[in-house]
Amino acid sequence: MRKLVTLPFRILLAIIILIPSGVLLGMPFPTGLRLVSLEAPALVPWAWGVNGFFTVIGTVIALILAMAWGFKVVLIVGGCSYLVARGVIAQVQKQNQHSSFGIQEAQLIGETPSTGDLA
Repeated sequence: MRKLVTLPFRILLAIIILIPSGVLLGMPFPTGLRLVSLEAPALVPWAWGVNGFFTVIGTVIALILAMAWGFKVVLIVGGCSYLVARGVIAQVQKQNQHSSFGIQEAQLIGETPSTGDLA
């Protein structure tokens, strides 16, 4: 039985287990960055800065929470943060679909869409 659990097998198992969570946890920032670049390209550097800030400060906050209330609380707070980010991204995508539909509709009938209609 010991021969079945070799190092290459354990490495492969770890990769298989980590890929789904790595993909899911790695998607909010690139998706949000794409949305920011569509809405306000000048804010893309700002978005990178905010990401860097919260990456550093999040580590400190996670450490403090873990020491005070345990790792279970840290995992719950982290999971809730990702759920909130996903909700915000879904809302922005929904708004983008509606606003781009208004532009396409106006172009089809030969009108120039006003910015008030797109908000």
